Amino acid sequence: MLKHIGDSGTLGLALGVLGAFIGLITAFDVIEATGGAAPSIIAGGLKVAILSPIFGLFTFSFAKLSILVLRLIQQ
Repeated sequence: MLKHIGDSGTLGLALGVLGAFIGLITAFDVIEATGGAAPSIIAGGLKVAILSPIFGLFTFSFAKLSILVLRLIQQ
């Protein structure tokens, strides 16, 4: 069970990073299509691109903390 928790935390982190790259690629496509963008549009796109790694890190941290607690309970 501990292995599955660890794997799901790692998967959450990896999907968060993947989501960031997809968000950045999408933002760059919009900038390329319009020929330029206002700083507020770029900032909004970067904010959205950073959200998925934050949630991935939260999932990873929660999984690692859960593993720690379960190991302490087993002892």
